[in-house]
Amino acid sequence: MKYAYLFSTIALLLASITATYGQLMAIPTRTTVEALDQHRTVQVYNSGDKPLYLDITLQRVDNPGVTPEQKTLISDISQPEMIFNPNRITLGPKQKRDIKLLPLKSPAQETLYRLYINPVVDIKAVGNSEDKNKIHTPMTISIGYGVLVHHVPPLAAQTRHWQHQCLPSGTLTLTSIGTVHSKFTQLKSSNNPTLTDSLNLYPGIPVSLSACQPNNLAVKPIMKPLLFVATSLLPLGTLAAIDIQPHVLEIQQESTVVTVINHGSEPQYVTVQLYRLNNPGELPELESLTPVGEQPQPTLFAAPAKLTLGPKQSGKIFLKALSTPDKEQVYRLAVTPVHNRNVNGNGAVLGVQLSYMGLVRHLPDALQPQWSHRCINGAVELHNTGNIRLQWHQLAAQGQIINDFNLYPDQHRQLAARHINGMVEDKTFNLRCSAG
Repeated sequence: MKYAYLFSTIALLLASITATYGQLMAIPTRTTVEALDQHRTVQVYNSGDKPLYLDITLQRVDNPGVTPEQKTLISDISQPEMIFNPNRITLGPKQKRDIKLLPLKSPAQETLYRLYINPVVDIKAVGNSEDKNKIHTPMTISIGYGVLVHHVPPLAAQTRHWQHQCLPSGTLTLTSIGTVHSKFTQLKSSNNPTLTDSLNLYPGIPVSLSACQPNNLAVKPIMKPLLFVATSLLPLGTLAAIDIQPHVLEIQQESTVVTVINHGSEPQYVTVQLYRLNNPGELPELESLTPVGEQPQPTLFAAPAKLTLGPKQSGKIFLKALSTPDKEQVYRLAVTPVHNRNVNGNGAVLGVQLSYMGLVRHLPDALQPQWSHRCINGAVELHNTGNIRLQWHQLAAQGQIINDFNLYPDQHRQLAARHINGMVEDKTFNLRCSAG
């Protein structure tokens, strides 16, 4: 217990740093610069009530798509193809600033960078002043954003090609021979059903996987087909330990908070990602999601991107509305426990992630629930003409029960019935079409 005071002091200071990080927002968290395009910026915003002092660095990723990353500071590159400005920013409360990305040369093939934006906090770790023999070391701790920057050739020069090779050892090597990266998701092979969840294949950086059967190479030198399937091996107890409140959130004000709770007895390390739901109302397995960080002009943002929760501890995710939508927008807030698992067989290592996906409804200022219907070939078609979601429930058609469903603004649904009755939100309706 000799260092109890020191540790408790650092813990309190780290809590304040986490709060500082929650005040900082960087938009977007991923961006693409094409050739010599001089118009790409990253905006930083201080949502708190205290000034933030930001240190900014740009690093080139020398082995993109590989873990761990190897990076080189731009200042250490003799002929850089990308620079940025400024490298230090002071942000007052509620203040915004732009960081400019400045390409100097069009790349022959895609180059990956990380733009690090760090709130700088100086902490002095002071022990017992009576002990003159100890050396008290000051620490600088910073927690910030690592914005991913893709610097790509001109559109006309962008190609996506790749090739493979099966080696006698049973290793499959993938190599990109194009000028921009190719993305592989949810991969498996016939002899290794848990090959990998996803990978990005960048030009000049081969990736090796345990996916070939040596005994078959003589007669089947071509790579076995990669099947696209969803894989999830995370123990259910881990997911059960994590919860978020509320599960469904309606946001109409400038900002709000989601609470993440660790009900378990072990520490949990979670990542936080906000996705725009492109096709609300579809089944979960058919949902199309776009990370908010990849949107050029997002209207909603979530911070921080990572949380560490001790046993029985809770943390806060701040949702910040950057503008008000004209019509309801729907998002998925993914809270993902980070775990690594070794999968036996062929030496494959699989990083398994299972997300808790909360629903976020970003609503306009003035709610206008409206709908209309028409008859098409004797069948009823419904149309949401308002600016918020409408729920149809307790539906029946010619004595047959119809499952409940939601329609979002501008969405249509045609029902295979000419007579239907039920409820829209809290109002009853009865529709009838003449025989087609």
